[in-house]
Amino acid sequence: LYRLMTSPEGFQLIDPLSDPADFAKYKQRFRWARGRLEVAEAHAPLPALFSPREFCVLNAFDDGRRTFVSKSVQHASMPG
Repeated sequence: LYRLMTSPEGFQLIDPLSDPADFAKYKQRFRWARGRLEVAEAHAPLPALFSPREFCVLNAFDDGRRTFVSKSVQHASMPG
């Protein structure tokens, strides 16, 4: 179940409005002893009256503890 939920297909289960192909892309990836870290662009669609939100996130996958954490961050690829 952990592997499914931390895959692009699993992310779509969490966020049905998303496109799984977007979750397969990342700006930077790091390996660490417990799993992986990924810096990725995130999109938050909003109702038609509002502009969609775009931001950068750091996703941390701790395979040993089966934990996934996502935090918005600043990254040189997306200034501002």
